[in-house]
Amino acid sequence: WYNNYLKQIDKIDAFNKNYNDLHQLLINDDISFHNAYLKLDNLLDKEKSFNSELLKLTPPPNLTNENLTLVQNIINKTITFSNQQIQLINNSKALLDEKNLINKKRDEVILEFNKTSILDAPFSLNILGEVAKIKQNIHTAYKPIDKESK
Repeated sequence: WYNNYLKQIDKIDAFNKNYNDLHQLLINDDISFHNAYLKLDNLLDKEKSFNSELLKLTPPPNLTNENLTLVQNIINKTITFSNQQIQLINNSKALLDEKNLINKKRDEVILEFNKTSILDAPFSLNILGEVAKIKQNIHTAYKPIDKESK
């Protein structure tokens, strides 16, 4: 389960990288607003599809109640993070919609895009506490019995 989950994290990283690369292209004036809009639209479709996959994630069977709760917390945090990415992409895409670009200077649009990318960006996907606790629980549960202490 964990190895499959790490693949999901890799996808989240890829979405972040694609968004940040696009943002940099806009800042450097290496892409038109129209093409950036199309790339955001494509990224949004991929993120929504990914989010649908996340909604199907379930903890692996045969976990203790505590580990089951920890894994479910990890899944919930990941879904929340993905939802925040979707919101960021939606808001960024709206800024580049042709109807919202009327009578705006390029610098003004870039400034708004920068603000959105900062204010609407997902804060953090912090699952380290849950992962550490699960590892501790597994290690404790399968600790070999010390024969000398008998």
